[in-house]
This record gives sequence, structure tokens and C-alpha cells, in this order.
Amino acid sequence: MKKTGKPFADILKEAQDLGYAEADPSADIDGYDIENKLCISLNLAYNTSIKPSAKLPCFGIRNITDKDINYFNELGLIVKLMGKSRRAQNEFDYVIEPTLYNSSQIESSINDNFNYASLNGDTIGELGFMGQGAGKFPTANAVVQDILDIVDQAPRVIPAEKSTLKLNTNLSMADYLVRTSADLSQYVNSSQIKSVNDTYSLIESMHAGKMHQAMAQLLKEDNQAFMVNIAANDKERVL
Repeated sequence: MKKTGKPFADILKEAQDLGYAEADPSADIDGYDIENKLCISLNLAYNTSIKPSAKLPCFGIRNITDKDINYFNELGLIVKLMGKSRRAQNEFDYVIEPTLYNSSQIESSINDNFNYASLNGDTIGELGFMGQGAGKFPTANAVVQDILDIVDQAPRVIPAEKSTLKLNTNLSMADYLVRTSADLSQYVNSSQIKSVNDTYSLIESMHAGKMHQAMAQLLKEDNQAFMVNIAANDKERVL
């Protein structure tokens, strides 16, 4: 959408024709594919057993429009659908949501059928891994490799079934940009809302879990509403 300016439906059809999105695109555009990948990653990172569930705050890109993309471009920002998690002592959170990045951030340069996974540790800093995540050759490679692993009885990492980790969906806080025709003050404290223009509102310092709960209620009133997380240090571009 950023490259061509075409509407969401047209680009989704192209992605389906290329084999990047499924015939039923729900998993791709509603975040369920990311949900599975995120849980697998967290099991490895935290040595625990985390499974997809209704407790995972998830908001996809089904409602994004070409007007949204154009507005983000004017701000020098690019939107990506991200799965994220944070751990603090024996608590963790996880969330899937569209997120805005500026051109200096690695995430903004991941395009087409490429995926990017990163981790950030207190001492090691940020590490990242990028590769193709869809298409006939990457998919065939994954299937064949799984078959070979089964035949060779290759050892695999089995996360611990029991863990002291506790889910806290309000562990992280962020700023959000929201587009809706409904009255946001019904769902979010009015002191946290700043009007940006005639189309969007900025929600400041909102816990992720509470923001997703608010959007779930908001969608019942406005089924075309859209929200996006504003990555750290980019809020000044919006104001």
C-alpha cells in the first residue's frame, strides 16, 4: 500500500495471488499467524509453555485504509503488524498490534514476504534475525526440513510445562493513534486523549491491555475503527 497507494483490498488480492496470504486471509490480516509465531518465540525465550488464547490482546490490519497509509507517510512513519512481549521478573505480557516506525528503525525496512524477529536483553542489547516468511520456496523448505527432522529423530527444544511466569497484559504502556467516528471518551479517560486532526486522536500513556479492551468495545459501535501503536520517540511527529 505504501509503494503503490492502492487500497487494502487490491493489495490483499495481490498478496494472495503471490502465495503470501492465504485464500482465507484472516490469519494474515487479523494477527493469528503472528500469534502462533509469537508464542513459539516466547516459549524458547522464556523456557515456558505459552499458548494462543483469548487473553492475548490482538488487533490486526483489516481496517487500515490507503488514507491511513498516506497520513503516516506524511509523518515519515511506516506501519507494521507486530507481535511483542516484555518480561519483568516473574511477569510477562504479549500483544499483537499495528505499530508505527520511522525510517531509521530496522522494522520499517522489512518488506514483501520477509519477517523480522528481535530480542532485547538487559546486557546483550538488541539482536535481530530476518528471513523470508512466506511464498512457495520458503514454505516448501520448512515442510521438507520438518520431514527430515522426523526421519532423523532430530532433538528439539521442549519448553518447561510448569513456570512461575504470570501474565500481566498491562505490564507495558504506549501511545496510540486512533481513527474512529465514535466518542473515544466513553472508553478512554478523556485526560489521555489529544485531538491530532479531524480524523485521528492520540491516546497517551495507555496500558496495552486496557487499550485493546477499549478498542474491542469501540468496534461494536464503529466496526471500521483503527488503532496503531506509536513506537518510542515518534510521538512528537504526530503532535
